[in-house]
Amino acid sequence: MPVIDMTRFHTFPSGMAWVDEYGDPENSEDRAYLLGYSPLHNIQPASEISYPPTYIESSSNDDRVHPSHARRFALSLEEAGHHPLFHEFGSGGHGGRGNSGEQASRIAMGYSFLRQTIMDG
Repeated sequence: MPVIDMTRFHTFPSGMAWVDEYGDPENSEDRAYLLGYSPLHNIQPASEISYPPTYIESSSNDDRVHPSHARRFALSLEEAGHHPLFHEFGSGGHGGRGNSGEQASRIAMGYSFLRQTIMDG
């Protein structure tokens, strides 16, 4: 449930509460600082850098971090030639709970990703 777009986090319902912590993207000085580390805005092409295996998880019902952060990050990585594993669960919220089937899927996907990247990497 990542906060990835540091220039738009404040436009989502819970995001305004984070302005004191992160800075205000509407303030030019804060925005310049935020752009310096915003994961979404600092993706480099696969021809220039090789990122480690990346697993991005989100929930359609997350009421704290809008799932579009994870969606746009995964898409941007793919467009830059990287191959992230992205999955958006339908139930659960920010804590990732949800129904029993999705909880089991979350655990299985996480362990499978680790096993594949540790054993193959």
